[in-house]
Amino acid sequence: MPLPKILLAIPLLFLWVSCTNSTEKSKTENPLGIEMNQGEKWQVNSEMYVFIHEFDSILNSVNPDDFEAQKIGSALAEKNSELISSCTMKGKAHDELHKWLVPHLSLTENLKEAQSKKEKDLALKDLESSMNEFHAFFKPKE
Repeated sequence: MPLPKILLAIPLLFLWVSCTNSTEKSKTENPLGIEMNQGEKWQVNSEMYVFIHEFDSILNSVNPDDFEAQKIGSALAEKNSELISSCTMKGKAHDELHKWLVPHLSLTENLKEAQSKKEKDLALKDLESSMNEFHAFFKPKE
């Protein structure tokens, strides 16, 4: 009789392993744990989104050959401050935005504190990834 129990346990084991792998993959793809708004992006008010757009513009205008980490970092930190001061979001949207914003603020500080071109390049790469993550979960309010 032990054989049927083993046969029942094997599919359950495969199901458990596949669920575990799926969860780990999800955390890898979304390390901040930001949730979608019922499958849609969260809306960010236009007063805030203008600073996101300006942040993107600054990042896109960086000359990779120049070492201007503190100058660029300061300009980006100013946009972060303006974004925060213009925040009127409430509820779940606000909570999800903070899952992105808190680490993003640290990445901006990393750029401001970069002491070498290598550190600057890494900080810029991290900030670009952060902005890609933002755009994957948030959009301007319609």
